[in-house]
Amino acid sequence: IVHRDLKPDNVLVDVSGRPFVADFGLARVLGASMSLTQSGGVVGTPTYMAPEQVRGDEATPASDVYALGVILYEIVTGHLPFLGANPEQLFFAILDGNAPHPRTLRPSADADLSTIALKAMALDPGDRYASASALGDDLARFLRGDPIHARPLSVATRAVRWVRRHRLVSGLAVALLLAGTAVGYFYVAAGWARTRIAAQEEQIGFLTDQAMLTYENALLGPARPLDAEREN
Repeated sequence: IVHRDLKPDNVLVDVSGRPFVADFGLARVLGASMSLTQSGGVVGTPTYMAPEQVRGDEATPASDVYALGVILYEIVTGHLPFLGANPEQLFFAILDGNAPHPRTLRPSADADLSTIALKAMALDPGDRYASASALGDDLARFLRGDPIHARPLSVATRAVRWVRRHRLVSGLAVALLLAGTAVGYFYVAAGWARTRIAAQEEQIGFLTDQAMLTYENALLGPARPLDAEREN
């Protein structure tokens, strides 16, 4: 069963601390031809909806894993990962997928719990835990003090995923970078050209002066001794 509306209001805890999932009004039975509740388009509580649910795609177990990640994020930080002044802004933030790191909202937040929450909330369903059981296993490792399987994303990985999500902006940035490089190249090339032209002009001026001097000497003729002029 895919619940499709996991949120704190639908998780009940009894006096012994055991949690129970409630309200299956939007649930869908995997492999069934119909949902327990017939609905079309976007279903669920917006602040806990996975990106694929926001897009109107079919919810999968990965969508429930995402909602569990949001609940854990809220437990760790005391805040929801995405907010908006209206549903459109909220949906845009969810689709963008850049939730603040839990430790930026609560510096004392446990690093491992933060990593688990962010993995469960990965934008791409394939990057989340494979199942709710896998998420539970990692939480059990945390409780035992064992190393968790989730690992923070590297800066390079985050950059690549950002580029994939923002292809238009990335394309414009690359175009501007190439344009700036081309302008810089032509500016430098133009400077070299001006330097070469100035050197050539100086050489032409020198050769012109030499030619004029040669011409003047030719008009005056060869110099003659003073005694020879007197005899003439």
